[in-house]
Amino acid sequence: MATNDSSLGIPLPAKFPPNHNAGHSVLILVWILFGVSTALVAARAYSKIAILKRFATDDLLMSLSWASTLVYSVAIQLSYHYGLGRHYEYLNIQTSFLLLKWAYIAFAFCIVGPLAGRVSFTLYLLSIVGNARHGIRYWLWSLVALQTLINITLLTVTYSICGTDLAIIGIPDSPSTTCFQPSPLSRFSLSAGAVNVATDAFLTLAPTLLVLRLKTTSTAKLAAIALLGSSSVAMIAAIYRTIELRTVFLLDNWDFTCEQPNRRSQHRQSANPGKDDVIPYFAAATVEQNIIIIAASVPTVAPIFKSLKRRYGSTLASSNASASSRQLSHDSAEIQHNMAKALGMNMPMLGNRSSGKGQPGAYSAATGVTGDQDYEADED
Repeated sequence: MATNDSSLGIPLPAKFPPNHNAGHSVLILVWILFGVSTALVAARAYSKIAILKRFATDDLLMSLSWASTLVYSVAIQLSYHYGLGRHYEYLNIQTSFLLLKWAYIAFAFCIVGPLAGRVSFTLYLLSIVGNARHGIRYWLWSLVALQTLINITLLTVTYSICGTDLAIIGIPDSPSTTCFQPSPLSRFSLSAGAVNVATDAFLTLAPTLLVLRLKTTSTAKLAAIALLGSSSVAMIAAIYRTIELRTVFLLDNWDFTCEQPNRRSQHRQSANPGKDDVIPYFAAATVEQNIIIIAASVPTVAPIFKSLKRRYGSTLASSNASASSRQLSHDSAEIQHNMAKALGMNMPMLGNRSSGKGQPGAYSAATGVTGDQDYEADED
C-alpha cells in the first residue's frame, strides 16, 4: 500500500508507478560474487598456511577485505528486505529509514573492502620484489600510502559531513547538509574513484615490468603475467563504479531506491537526466570489491595445483635448483626465485653460457650458477 504520509516533505504523484522490486538483480549478483570470493580466500589461506608456510600482512589485509565485503553483502540484503529496489511511494517512513540506514552502512564498507584488497595485492607484489633493487618498489609503496590516504580521508569526510541523522541524509536539497549532494564532497569522491582506477592500471602494468627483466622462457613469462595481471578486470570495475557514482549525488531525486528513467520532482529539472536509482551503483560496487579479491587471490592459489601435480602427476625436477637460487646475487634472480615460489611455477633459468663456450650447463659469470637452472616452489 502506498504511503500518504508527507511529514518528510516528499511529494506524492497523482499516478503511482508499478509496484515491483528491481533490487533482486543486485542481490543475486552480491551473493554469487561473494561466494566465489569466499572460495578463493579460503583456497588462498590453505595455500599460504599449508603449502607455502607463509601467512603474511597481505593475507591479513585480504581477510579484512573479505570481512568488509561480508558486512557489505549483509547490509545490501537488509536494505533489500526493507525496500531497496522499490519505488518510494510503496514504502512507509519506518521502512524507509531502515532501508537508508543499511544502505548508508553498505556505502562505508564498499570503500574499506576495495582499499584493503588493493593494498593487500600491492604488498604481495612487494614480497615478490623482496630485497631486489628495483625502482618499482618505491612506486608500490607510494601506491600504498596514496590509497590509504585518499580512501580513509573519503570515509572520514563523508561520515563527518553526513553524520547519523537519517532524516537529513534522506531528503534531497536539505539546507541542513551537503551530504550526497553536488558539492566538494561529490567532486572529491569522483577524484578518489579516479585514483582507484589509476591504481588498478598500475597494478596491472607492474607485473609486466617485473617479468620482462627475468631470464626465463617466454611461456613462463606469459603465465606469470596472466596470473599477476588480472587487476585489469578490477580496473574496468572501478571505472564502472566511478561512472555510477553520479547517482549518489543527484541534484533532486526522491525515488533513489528504484530505477526511474528521467523522473524528477516537478519544481526543478535536473542537468543529469537518466536512471536515478542507486541500484547500478551498488551493482558496480559489488563487482569492484569482489573482483579485487578474486584477482588478487588467483595468483596465490597456484601453488595448490603445483602441489597436486607433484603428488599425483609426473615427478618434476628436484628442488635443489630452488635452494641454490637463493645464492644468486643478481636482483632479477631474486625476483625470479620469489615469483616462482609465490606462484608455484617452474621458471627455467636461462643462464649466460658465454663463459662455457655454449656448452649446456656452463657456469655463468653474471649469476654465479650454471645455465638452464630451474626456479620453482620450495618443497618442505
